[in-house]
Amino acid sequence: MIHLETEPDDAGDFILNLNRILIGVCEAHQPHELILIRIDNWFGPKWLRFSGKLHGAVGYWSKRLTLPPFVPARVVWQRRYQLGEPDTYELIDPEPLLHVQKALAENQRPLAEKISVNTALVWFSSATSVNGRGALMAYLPDGADWWAWYAGYAKTNAWEATTLKGISRQELSAFGKPLA
Repeated sequence: MIHLETEPDDAGDFILNLNRILIGVCEAHQPHELILIRIDNWFGPKWLRFSGKLHGAVGYWSKRLTLPPFVPARVVWQRRYQLGEPDTYELIDPEPLLHVQKALAENQRPLAEKISVNTALVWFSSATSVNGRGALMAYLPDGADWWAWYAGYAKTNAWEATTLKGISRQELSAFGKPLA
């Protein structure tokens, strides 16, 4: 099963919550592949369905789902997991990398032209122990399309989802059930 280790700038309880959500996502959607991308520092909800900037200035969000245009330098790492038997996910070669420097027109191509529709994509933020906030964004396979959502977290006494976009608190909670 997928299990992320806490890295030096991570809040351990944020990573524990993320692991629970990843397990829930894999159990509920059973994607053929899961691509997990660790982003340097926090990112906000504007990244959900964000397609890029026109003429380098005006941001836009396409109706067709595209890869969010994270600058490749912000990608700490990318890991790729493949569904094996019996219902386990094995780490495989992360290539091809999703966030590489490309021409604007290439980045604006629909996700379906780049990624198998049975692949789940999950981005999460680093530096959660320093920032006291975290981010999780997912594009999950949903029939012939994807379910795209964002959850922003803040640390008070415990990590709490404070910003939800494209997902309800109940849906998010269903993924993050405590481990038995």
